[in-house]
Amino acid sequence: MQLLHYLDNSWEIYINEDLLSTIYYVAKDKRKVLLFIEKVILDDWSVVHFGKSVIAGATRFALEKDCDLEDALHYFCVKECECGIF
Repeated sequence: MQLLHYLDNSWEIYINEDLLSTIYYVAKDKRKVLLFIEKVILDDWSVVHFGKSVIAGATRFALEKDCDLEDALHYFCVKECECGIF
């Protein structure tokens, strides 16, 4: 579903700090991203962090399953904050 569907239906939207820097890094219009962070994300979204327990769980999982740490971090972050959509 599109992001607007969730916004229109009063869903709480989560983003982690890591994704903020990724979005900024890949964006062509850095100013537009900064304005979006300032006006939308900081006002209306929940910004979550990894924290030590997420990092520990994701690192252990990545070692055991030989998988990508970044994917594991996002997965464990979603689990930790108990959000349905990330």
